[in-house]
Amino acid sequence: MIDQQTGTISLKRTFESDLSNVEYQIEIHAKDCGDPPLSSTITFPITVVNKAMPVFDKSFYSVSVNEDVDVHTPIIGINATSPDGQNIIYTIVDGDASFQFGIGFDTGVISVINSLDYEETPYYRLTIRATNYLTGSHAEVDVDVLVQDINDNPPVFKEMSYKIVLSETVMIGTPALQVIATDMDSEKNNVVGYQIFSKEHNSTDYFHIDSSSGLILTARILDHELVPEYDFIVRATDNGFPSLSTEVSVTVLLKDMNDNPPVFNQLLYEAYVIS
Repeated sequence: MIDQQTGTISLKRTFESDLSNVEYQIEIHAKDCGDPPLSSTITFPITVVNKAMPVFDKSFYSVSVNEDVDVHTPIIGINATSPDGQNIIYTIVDGDASFQFGIGFDTGVISVINSLDYEETPYYRLTIRATNYLTGSHAEVDVDVLVQDINDNPPVFKEMSYKIVLSETVMIGTPALQVIATDMDSEKNNVVGYQIFSKEHNSTDYFHIDSSSGLILTARILDHELVPEYDFIVRATDNGFPSLSTEVSVTVLLKDMNDNPPVFNQLLYEAYVIS
């Protein structure tokens, strides 16, 4: 409550003995006795601290951990002290719905107890409670766990294989098709580059692939009568370390066009007719 004359704020009743640290937002109105009266309002916080509560050595904790960390690996230690001695137990009370982490109830050491996956959950905010088991008073602190991506996903093509039909009369530099592979990893680990590898007929001499987009273009004049079909491999490689790659087969069938006139077997024919 507040003294209307002096503005002194005092406690109206005592707090509960097991009260956790809590913050109250107090709004104060001040009004003069003029005519007309003028007033002003201010809001400010009052934080109530229970001195019997455990006190953490930090107000906030943060740790980074690779997604391929071994199960049961300790990742960070939490420490709290109590005014009446080390009668503290630790529990995770929020932020771990899938039970990825465990905490030593008497040590405060947080460990990974189930495999992490950056692609599924890259970030956790755990709420850790320290409880004085003699008095029941407790305090809580947040722990941010940042999962670091590891290059554990190879590129994946949209199709199991590719086959197209292309006219034999197309010009050099004509786009034939685009192969696209995606990588579930993050940042540089999901940047994909493409290469062509020949299976037969020196396919890499007749086709070129843009290394960044996967667009395949003709590199030479094609001729159905010489080679009616081209088969080659496209490899997609990510930019992780070590890099991962996937291959897919591509078949290009040439469509025969009427581009060859009839040709006589010899330039001159002679015949004699006996009458």
